[in-house]
Amino acid sequence: MNVWLTADWHLYHKNIISYCKRPFDNEFEMTNFIIERVKVRVNPEDVLVVLGDVSIKSSRKWIPYLIHLISQIPGKKILVRGNHDLYPLEIYKEMGFKYIVDYIIFKNFVFVHNPENTFKGYFTFCGHVHEKWKFKNNCVNVGVDVWNFKPILIEEIVKKDEAEEIKKFFEEL
Repeated sequence: MNVWLTADWHLYHKNIISYCKRPFDNEFEMTNFIIERVKVRVNPEDVLVVLGDVSIKSSRKWIPYLIHLISQIPGKKILVRGNHDLYPLEIYKEMGFKYIVDYIIFKNFVFVHNPENTFKGYFTFCGHVHEKWKFKNNCVNVGVDVWNFKPILIEEIVKKDEAEEIKKFFEEL
């Protein structure tokens, strides 16, 4: 079982391409690319933790497509809501998210969308900052803009013993 972290997909968000200088011609290419990068990595026994901004509220017309695409991603999916995750909870459940929360605290780790919403003394996994930085102080940005549009394994970020504890925590959810 693996734990994968990712954030800031902004699926079907046309303007994010220019805002973050993403290398795509349009929002459809970007959306399909991100989803495929996730699907080839995440296995049915894995956990995928999305730290916010799956899409944006203004892309409401894309809800049926989002449900179709995201529900095809294998594994247990957990959404830590971001500032753009404003659909009703039922929509995220239809996408296949088992849990939809505002943050997760486990031991000295915080999983949150915005790094400003963290706690002193905790190591923070976040999104929200897009291409601005990858590592900063006690935070790691797991957003697709700094990880080549793919999810990152927890073992690539923390020590092996810490990764094993985090994996056990998510496996038991």
